[in-house]
Amino acid sequence: MDSHDVPSVGITNPNHPVPDHVQAFFRQLDISEREQQAQQFDASRMLDPTDEDQQDLIQIWETAAEEMGVSSKTIQRFHDLHGRRRARADQWYVSHGPGTGGRPTSGGLLVDPLKVDWSALLPQDNKFWWAETKWYGAAAGVSINLTDRGLTFSGGPRVSNGDVWNFGCGFTAIFELQPERRPATTTGRWQSAPFADARGVVRGHAGNQFGVDEFAKCWRHTDQTLVQFIFGGEKLIPRGHAHEVAEILNVEATSNTIDDHLIPYQPFPGLTIREEELPYPDQSIWARLKLDFHMQLKGAGSWIVFDWDGQPPLLMYTPQWPLVGDV
Repeated sequence: MDSHDVPSVGITNPNHPVPDHVQAFFRQLDISEREQQAQQFDASRMLDPTDEDQQDLIQIWETAAEEMGVSSKTIQRFHDLHGRRRARADQWYVSHGPGTGGRPTSGGLLVDPLKVDWSALLPQDNKFWWAETKWYGAAAGVSINLTDRGLTFSGGPRVSNGDVWNFGCGFTAIFELQPERRPATTTGRWQSAPFADARGVVRGHAGNQFGVDEFAKCWRHTDQTLVQFIFGGEKLIPRGHAHEVAEILNVEATSNTIDDHLIPYQPFPGLTIREEELPYPDQSIWARLKLDFHMQLKGAGSWIVFDWDGQPPLLMYTPQWPLVGDV
């Protein structure tokens, strides 16, 4: 099963509107990436047993155990044991999981765009100027809110059967660097190295059904794309796209829970621009950043959450960053 959104909810810098043709290009990029991701998810499901397959597997294990002399009473005790462990894990999730009492808001009050000091987000020297941020995660059970410190992620997916489930949440952000603010370079090269400031913990829990392979996995995908536009068209800067993947959770042991503490500095993949390869030297460079948490769950009672038991939600903030010359 798949549950991924295309970025749609967001906020725009009123001092820096994104032209329609730039919006259209990045919107199509979002859709194209989502379709490609769906194909990958289809392939992963074909290679993994379904919930029905796993119920058959349990029956095979039971039959084999009985043939080896294990009594049906002993087999039932194994099922009862795992049932009690699952009940305790479920009770913990209800009592201490996402949105439970006492959870601080972390980023402060939700932002009212009419009260934001947009003067702090004016173009600065050789930095990419923020224009727009969009986020997605509702289909994964993740609540994403804009606060005065950045985006907060709370909640998360939880599954109730043995099928493989894929979920996603994250954000995209668009920036622009105008040609008059592009720094000089004596080497003929520039480097773009954006990053995100992160605070928080991702927690994952694998289900605990006897004799079944169950897991909770999460990967962090980060992308940087640099594009130039002219006459309503677009041209990707040579070597102007980079993608990196990092595994941040892999919980496979039955009834096990693992935390991943995100480091404050979360780099996006860096890109080097060669001056002679810049398609339109007198045009702006548009940058699009994307961060996606790809979560994969299997097994009744498996879950991943971004906040729990009084812990603050995951906080992410992507500042404006410089294009650096002479690299």
